[in-house]
Amino acid sequence: MQNDAAAAAPPLPQPQHAVAPPFRPFGAKLESWTEWSRQFGFHLAAYRIQGNDRQPFLLAAVGVQTYRVIVKLFPRRDVATLSYEEILSALDAYFKESINVVAKRYTFFRTKRTAGQTNREWVATLQGLTRDCAFECECGLPYSDTMVRDAIAQNVSDVRIREQILKLVNPSLQQVMDILDRQDTLDFAQESFATSPPVCQVNRLARRAGCAKNYKAHLELKVNAQSKFFRARNVPHALRDEVAKTLHDLESQGVIERVQASLWASHLVILQKPSGKLRLCVDFKATVNPQLVTATFPLPRPEDLFDKVCPGKYFSKLDLADEYLQNTGGRRIPARFGG
Repeated sequence: MQNDAAAAAPPLPQPQHAVAPPFRPFGAKLESWTEWSRQFGFHLAAYRIQGNDRQPFLLAAVGVQTYRVIVKLFPRRDVATLSYEEILSALDAYFKESINVVAKRYTFFRTKRTAGQTNREWVATLQGLTRDCAFECECGLPYSDTMVRDAIAQNVSDVRIREQILKLVNPSLQQVMDILDRQDTLDFAQESFATSPPVCQVNRLARRAGCAKNYKAHLELKVNAQSKFFRARNVPHALRDEVAKTLHDLESQGVIERVQASLWASHLVILQKPSGKLRLCVDFKATVNPQLVTATFPLPRPEDLFDKVCPGKYFSKLDLADEYLQNTGGRRIPARFGG
């Protein structure tokens, strides 16, 4: 009974191939024949079009202009009798490009990174240009990666990147690209700092100098240090009242203190802030600074700082009022500020 039922059952439907959509016609002004034919081959493979079925698809897809070329290439044969391989081989020979290797290499070595282009995009452009540069040795092995590496070192606009590349002994293209990637990261961080909108409301505190906590500045005089005393310069009459008021404010805040006599005296430098108020500075260049033991400390480079803060999303900016006056000294050097 089971065998009879199986025999009576209708046959299962056979799987149907997907209907291939039309492929774009070949346009010599938009693409090369090699590019079009390779993509057309992928199109056929994607829809499982094989064997003799490929010929009508090719004739239907090439377009009117290319179809006329096929007719001219086979003047004594009917196009319908041609095989897919015959048509493709004839068109490959017809559209074969004569490449000027010297001109292509000239373009390759002159290609620099353009504005708005990332380093990765620039490298991809260089790698694409090597296709027609015939960078192959007599053994048949390509050396295009080496030429891309050399072109980067020659044309990179950032001198610091070039210096890093030239310090390496015969670096690989990947090593050079790692250097470029780090620079792209720094560029992104700098752009984020410059263009990021404010993410919080600014609270304006009292415009008065504070006091740094848990830190005291320490100045160490050299052995046999010689004190320097410079007479006060004349303060312009128009600024005398404002200078006196500023000095009084600093004294009342405990930033400076009045002394009756001192072996040290430096010139006062009067600057005007954008707000119109005065900023009083002291020129220690010829007095205290030469008598101090220099504290050498390597300042971090901007690249290292941006690399550390790059993963961050939100950034704050602190503007301290008279920040240089907020450090308290661990050792007092009596001084008189001359005008």
